[in-house]
Amino acid sequence: MASRSLRWLCVTAVGLIAIPAISDAAGAIQSMPAGYFDKQDLSLLETAVVGVLEDENAGATRSWSNSKNGHSGKVESLRAFRSADGRPCKKVQIDNSAEGYKSSTKYDVCLHQDGNWREAESGVPFGKATGHKAAP
Repeated sequence: MASRSLRWLCVTAVGLIAIPAISDAAGAIQSMPAGYFDKQDLSLLETAVVGVLEDENAGATRSWSNSKNGHSGKVESLRAFRSADGRPCKKVQIDNSAEGYKSSTKYDVCLHQDGNWREAESGVPFGKATGHKAAP
């Protein structure tokens, strides 16, 4: 399950909006930082994302860096809120850098009944909750 969450996190991190506008989706992914991420990068990114989502500070920030390949990023909470059905949510900005490419994307992410943090609109998983729930 963690591997599946990491893959979805990678896909969302590259920016889903840009891919349909480019005829060669594989080429689009390779021109984005996440197209170069390895398993360790994805794990570091997921840890940073979940850390920000579960931090009680509405303005929490976590940075990650892979010393083996120089890939890095930052996750920042822009605001905390509750969904219409009362679930804790945060708007986060995810900035990533790899192989000279940079990206910055914003997402609304909420904690779901299944224990996963998911993008509010699509339901794409961003990581498994560790039990330290955000309190907006």
